[in-house]
Amino acid sequence: MLHSGTVGAALTAFTFGRPAAAFSIGASSAPHWDTATAVATSVLAWLRDAAQSIVLNVNVPDVPIDDVQGLVPARLAAFGAVQTNITEVGEGYVKFEYGALEADYEPGTDAAALAGGFACFTALSAVCEEQSADTTGLDRVLDTIGHDHAR
Repeated sequence: MLHSGTVGAALTAFTFGRPAAAFSIGASSAPHWDTATAVATSVLAWLRDAAQSIVLNVNVPDVPIDDVQGLVPARLAAFGAVQTNITEVGEGYVKFEYGALEADYEPGTDAAALAGGFACFTALSAVCEEQSADTTGLDRVLDTIGHDHAR
């Protein structure tokens, strides 16, 4: 699964034993930062007092705080809810435009929750060493190609 740098930072913190959350707000020319702040403050207070250490991906709709329909759990959508387009390329710079995708969102996903005006959260698993993976024979794969590459 591909993820943002924000989610990557939260996963890294969790790998090192810290509860963590990644927060994102819908894209617009004038984001409702007060809404994102209110949701983040509430979620972080809950996370600080949670019984177990977890990592959360939290998405906030870009609407006034009074228009947020609630905070709901959601599965990760198979695709993002924002499309990026290059609008101008100049010497030493590139300008981007971000916009919401026009799509039918799968019910129960973060993209559907956002489209419905809900803030949403998804508990994530950190990328860690897999102890139970069967890697039998992998340590001998170079033996099958000989040692000519070392000369």
